[in-house]
Amino acid sequence: MLDAGCGPGVTTRDLREGGADAVGLDVSPRMLRLARERVPEASFVRADLGTRLPFADSAFDGVHSSLALHYVRDWEALFGDLARVCRPGGWLVCSTQHPFADFDRLGGDYFDVAGVSEEWDAFGERVDVPFYRRPLEAVVNPLLDAGFRLERVVEPEPTERFREALPEKYETVSREPTFLCLRAVLEG
Repeated sequence: MLDAGCGPGVTTRDLREGGADAVGLDVSPRMLRLARERVPEASFVRADLGTRLPFADSAFDGVHSSLALHYVRDWEALFGDLARVCRPGGWLVCSTQHPFADFDRLGGDYFDVAGVSEEWDAFGERVDVPFYRRPLEAVVNPLLDAGFRLERVVEPEPTERFREALPEKYETVSREPTFLCLRAVLEG
């Protein structure tokens, strides 16, 4: 399985613990270092999801990507390449920022695929985070055009644990979508 945009390897570890031969991929050397420390028995590759992936055709039974795809502008090329490295009948599970949430927070033209930037708190340090926002059709159609069949769409709601940890934020995110999760199978 490919963990595309593995970050510090949390899901790579979970996939490995579930019995998968997982390969983590990330563009950040720092994230890959953390991932290797977390899951020393896994393989990790440094690559940019915005470029052709360094894997053979049909190399993976499944692809997972958690909150990494919105850093890539061209989703037609991205999903085309994910389809290339996924075997026919294989699956894709991914999450991204919800298009409505991005539009509601940032304004502008909902229908435009646009590069934007936000300042986030990263463990007490303010960092500028550039990403691309896009309308729902620009999320789903590239996936379908690449040959994936959409099986499930989930707009997760916050948990009780989230309410306990961040009660003021819970009130907002319990009424407005934050993330969009998709499960698809590669037609084959």
